[in-house]
Amino acid sequence: MKNTKLLSIIGITFALAACGGGGGGGGGGGGTTGPTLLGTGNFTKQATTTSIDALGGGLIGNLSAQRHSQVLLQASTIKGAGTIEALEFQLASDSPGDNCDNTTIKLSHLSAATNALNVTFANNINQGQGAQTLVLDTTSLAIPAGVQNDYIRIPVDGSFSYNGKDNLLVDIVAGPCDSGGPFLTKTSSAPHISHIYDNDGAQAVASVQLTNQPITRVVFAGGENRQDFGGTTGSTFPFNADLTPKLQYLYMAAEINGSGPITGVGFQTFDTGLDNNITYSMRLMHTGVASLVTGTEWDSPRVGEATVVADNVSFTIPAGIPAGEWMWIPMPDGVFDYNGTNNLIVEIDVHSATAITNFQATSLTGRAVFNADNLATLSTNPTTTLPDVQFRFNGAPIHVMPVKTIDSQFDITSGSFAMAASTGVLPIELGGKGTITSVACRLETGASAGTYQNLTLKMKEGTGSTYVVYDGNFTLDAALNAGDWVEVPLSTGFAYSGLDNLYVWLIWSNATGILTCDAGENLTLYNDRSANGEYLGIGTAASVLPTLRFGIEQ
Repeated sequence: MKNTKLLSIIGITFALAACGGGGGGGGGGGGTTGPTLLGTGNFTKQATTTSIDALGGGLIGNLSAQRHSQVLLQASTIKGAGTIEALEFQLASDSPGDNCDNTTIKLSHLSAATNALNVTFANNINQGQGAQTLVLDTTSLAIPAGVQNDYIRIPVDGSFSYNGKDNLLVDIVAGPCDSGGPFLTKTSSAPHISHIYDNDGAQAVASVQLTNQPITRVVFAGGENRQDFGGTTGSTFPFNADLTPKLQYLYMAAEINGSGPITGVGFQTFDTGLDNNITYSMRLMHTGVASLVTGTEWDSPRVGEATVVADNVSFTIPAGIPAGEWMWIPMPDGVFDYNGTNNLIVEIDVHSATAITNFQATSLTGRAVFNADNLATLSTNPTTTLPDVQFRFNGAPIHVMPVKTIDSQFDITSGSFAMAASTGVLPIELGGKGTITSVACRLETGASAGTYQNLTLKMKEGTGSTYVVYDGNFTLDAALNAGDWVEVPLSTGFAYSGLDNLYVWLIWSNATGILTCDAGENLTLYNDRSANGEYLGIGTAASVLPTLRFGIEQ
């Protein structure tokens, strides 16, 4: 049963500030970025297994009709999040290329609990994870030629931001095609119906339902690139109160499969841990080695200069993060421009820790070395436990997806009285510095039309100054569906250092309409995180965190 919270904070903040309508100017912000912004990082994720069904499968169009296809891709296989800029499909045989008429591609989220498609196309969309996003609409789609096993790339417009927790639905309507298609792709086996289609694009029910799916890759322009090796062991390194180690971890270029500015590094919890107050430093570096060896100086495997991304940085891993959750470690002091060709070393120097944090790891020989003394000049000990890692590539919005011990929500009711709300978001949840340019919350239910008058949005970091980042009236859009994001581009960007909690307040004088935002409740992790009326000094605390999305630039 869903737990409902009334009038509770940042969910209100982002939802109300997001829904369009007029908006006034803001006050002074927390600063702005310099004149030159970082470029966008790119990476490609294998979205299906690569075990082959030699028969192949039709995906796009045929000679005389318009084909409608839907393909379900699992978040557990994609292992990434961010802005999708292309889809790639592997050819089952040599192809001379093709041209298909009247092609559309739409992308949408489906619940991670959905492991099979319904045979009715419409029943796979608008299921509470947001409406479909049209990412390609063309009267003529040129499919390039290729030989067997090539991946054929279909660019899309970059308007869909995948959150990495829900599954991904690809909906394609295309054809007829000049050369008589259908566009054949290699397929991999799936345990449930994951590919449906019909050769009459107007049909509501798919005549073909398959338990295999086209072998697919998803190409991201910025986002979170997870290296999840599937191991079942835990590693008490690097943040261990019993030692102050220095460690190097080796990740392969072929595993990362991307390049560009890396602005964040994160790990996955193996179990529920205690509060851990940590001070550490971190460097990232290219390397030409395929295996780390002990007895060498820390700089010996690097190619080019190492980049210090965290220099004597202190942060806290709070108690209560459940096993399997991803968390970021702050890196406020630099950005690493990864070339995508060399392998990558993550070097962590632990100055102090007050507890032991156990991270998900896999046994891989030659991928990690350490010295129990962080001041030592040589690595002395090999370890076969390599932590799963995620790299944030610059260029995509940041999703903050709360832990849902209890699936909660915010009911934002109508009224004609002053209200205010606030919450804190931790550095390990945001995972990067930069200028915040927009904020949003995800709807739990559809919005109803209404206006929020004299709405002021304020931000501060830690104990720093508070800044007005938006001030004006907002009109809610009743067309929004459950799972959609409602977003406001800030009138004044807020400079966030990545080192402290981010606080947001909302104040308005008169409101009509109802808005409900998705949230998670966790009594340990989110204890007193949020409070209705806090900005006015009369707050009532709540142990909840809404589902959020931040636009951020570096």
